[in-house]
Parts: sequence; structure tokens; C-alpha cells
Amino acid sequence: MTDSRRRWARILSGASIVLLLVAAFSLWQVMDDYIDTYDPESSYLVKLGPGGSETFEIKSSQISCLRVSDGESVESDLILVDESGSEIIGRSPTIFDPDRFSPDQSITYSTVRVFPDVSGTYTLENRGGSTLWLVDDEAAANKMDTPLILVFYMGCCVGLPMSVIALVLAIMNWIDKRKSPDQFFVTEEGSVIVTRSGEVVQLESELSESTEPDLTIESEQKFQTESDGKNESPKAEPEDWEWWDEG
Repeated sequence: MTDSRRRWARILSGASIVLLLVAAFSLWQVMDDYIDTYDPESSYLVKLGPGGSETFEIKSSQISCLRVSDGESVESDLILVDESGSEIIGRSPTIFDPDRFSPDQSITYSTVRVFPDVSGTYTLENRGGSTLWLVDDEAAANKMDTPLILVFYMGCCVGLPMSVIALVLAIMNWIDKRKSPDQFFVTEEGSVIVTRSGEVVQLESELSESTEPDLTIESEQKFQTESDGKNESPKAEPEDWEWWDEG
């Protein structure tokens, strides 16, 4: 069982390393396009200064509002209403809404509000003291729908779980190895020397020879066959017949 776990740990660790290297190479190939596509300054739908508002029409699975960040949390300070005047609340950003960067990495944009599944005419009002960018996440994702991106996602989604499984198997093998100390067997002139945890035990192996008496079974059978074939023809004794002449 231990050998099987050790073998699978090596196989999974090797496969995960290959997949992660492929994912890293794919990401390196598309990194420039990724930054340009997700740069709010080059792909915004609406750009508003402090106190500005704008009406736009869109149909998208998700749009996001971003502001320039200096490393601290940024308030949303905005309001989005539909054509009937109802406010669209949206949701707060999560770990799946990471920061975005300018091509020269000098500006960091933080997501302040996300609006999923929007369709129709809306009015966005910037009530904050900094510039607000509204971007279409679905359009950006469609631009990045390339084979290299698919390879990147496959390498990450498959390689990371495989590396975790390989690590667990390696830990189990290490624990088993500590529980069962190594043993060494050395044979020398009919003796077996066993070493375990610094102890030396010598076992004498004696060879016993067993001799079995030879059993000889002699059977003598003598068969004598005597056949005296005497064919004697019976002798017919003459019978004396007396004839009386009656006369």
C-alpha cells in the first residue's frame, strides 16, 4: 500500500508541475492582451468625473464600476437607476473581482460596485470626488476567449487539485515511514543478521539433514509348471462269449 501511494504521489506531482508550467506559459503569452483588454481607460463604457452623470443603453451579464485606488478601500459613491427611475443596487466586489492595472502598471483600479444581468437603458451618477469608470465585463471576457486562455484555466483547475492530492499522499508516506523503521537483512554463512532501530539480532539457521532408510522390497516368486501329457488309450479286454448251441 505504501509503495502504491508513493508511486501515485510521484505521478500526480509530476503531472501537476507540468500542467502549472503550461498554465504559466500560456498566461505569459496573453498577459499583454489581458492588461490592455481589462484596462478601464482603454475599454470603458462610461467615464464620469466627480458629480457627473450619463445615460447609456446596454445588455450584458455583468458591468463593473471602478475608481483609482491608492491601496486603501474605496467607497462606491454612485447611483444607478433604470429608465423607470428605480435604483439598481448591485453587489459589493468579492475576491473574484480583482484590481486592474494600466499597461505600465503605474495605476491601480479597484472595483467598487458590480451590477450583474443588466439589460435596457440606465443612468449612472457619480457622487464621489474621483473619476468613475464603468466597464462591460462580458465584452472583455469575449475578447479574451482564446485557446491560450482555455489552456491557462485548464492547467490551473486541474494542476492545483492534483498537486494538493500529491502533497497529501506524500505526507501519508512520510508518516508511514516514521511508524515502521527500516529493516536490513544480511546473510552470512548460514546466519541472518536483522538490524532495526540500531538493534542487531543474529539468527542461526541450522540445516537438518534427514536420512530415510532405503527400503528394498524383494519378492521372489517361483512358478513351476509341470505338465505331463499322457494320453493313454483304454485297453478293451476281450470278452468271452459263450455260444450254446441248442440243438
